[in-house]
Amino acid sequence: MGRSVSKTKIIFLTLLVISTTIYFKDKWSYSPYPQGTKMLIFDFDGTIADSLPAIFQALNNNASYFGYKTIERIELLAGKDSSEFLKEFEISSIKLPFVVQAVRNEVNKKITSIQPFDQLKSILDQLKAKQVKLGIVTSNSTQNVKEFLAYHNLDYFDLIHGGSSLFGKGKILKKLLNDHNLEASNVIYIGDETRDIQAAQENHIRCAAVTWGLCTAERLAAYKPDFIVHDKSDLLMLAQII
Repeated sequence: MGRSVSKTKIIFLTLLVISTTIYFKDKWSYSPYPQGTKMLIFDFDGTIADSLPAIFQALNNNASYFGYKTIERIELLAGKDSSEFLKEFEISSIKLPFVVQAVRNEVNKKITSIQPFDQLKSILDQLKAKQVKLGIVTSNSTQNVKEFLAYHNLDYFDLIHGGSSLFGKGKILKKLLNDHNLEASNVIYIGDETRDIQAAQENHIRCAAVTWGLCTAERLAAYKPDFIVHDKSDLLMLAQII
């Protein structure tokens, strides 16, 4: 029994160190904005970057090494959120952090080959012309996001925070509001997953759920976001509402 408990502690501490390291290495610098600043904050993967095919391929590529199943076609995962997406591969909870890191490493090497969603450059350009403050909060790394944005000439963002957290996006958004002197009522968070909606709701932030990413419109609607965005041009409307 003693050996079993000791092994469990070792596994827990290992996962804690891995997750904490990933979180803290991407912490943002403290730069408060003037009171009353309004901002549209975007998720990255599935909202700005069409990265799902690259993630799917990387998961299949690492399956034999880590010993989990492969999925033949990405269409079989349609409508699932990220946690359900990973469950379909039958990855054990012990292996999951290591698989996620391996997949990230593979996708990172291809970051400039991943494309932004159609029309987004034009939309972001128009938002910036209206002097709307724009931010990104993502579980991807800050360096990857910056490299992607620079490569595709999408340097429109005033704030970028990336990196996984033990505590989820809700806690990251709360810290962002506090550190940058942003009021929840002056922020709209834009994402493509149910967890993005939940993170915004935890912080009383309005959420716009986009339908061109991971989840279907029906799945997103069940979580009651403030807005459902079907067409990218509708993002311009958010600048008038905020």
